[in-house]
Amino acid sequence: HLTVVSAELTAGYFALSILRNHGILEEPSQSLLDSRAELAPYDWLEVYYAVAAPMALFVAIVFWCAVLVDPGLMIPLDRFPDVKDKGTWFRAMFGPPEKEWQKGFMFFMRYIHTVVPLLLVADAAIAAHRPCAWEEELRAGLLLAASYLSWNFLCWAL
Repeated sequence: HLTVVSAELTAGYFALSILRNHGILEEPSQSLLDSRAELAPYDWLEVYYAVAAPMALFVAIVFWCAVLVDPGLMIPLDRFPDVKDKGTWFRAMFGPPEKEWQKGFMFFMRYIHTVVPLLLVADAAIAAHRPCAWEEELRAGLLLAASYLSWNFLCWAL
């Protein structure tokens, strides 16, 4: 679930950035950006980025480390009774693929867990991001975490 939410946040960030760059969404005024007051309003897109980027990197690091240790940590192996060998799943993640289905699976896993999170890293390297008040970034991160956990627990309960 977290991978999908992270990919959607990344897509949302880039969609909103494109809309802002083309003038459809209003940019914050320069006086707002130059303000150093403690309770100054913030650029909401920067807060969005401050939540989306760490989440994407968290997803990438946790996924690849867990799969490296044991693919069964990320794939419900009991749902695939015809594939009993964990090495088959390991090769499906890291290659070289033995079977035709492993090739597409491998490229999808690399895309969703590597390329998508690194798009936000590339954005950080290319674009200037102004840090917002840490309280706002923390509040947004905690709100996202609480929303995600509530949704996830609700899905498991039903």
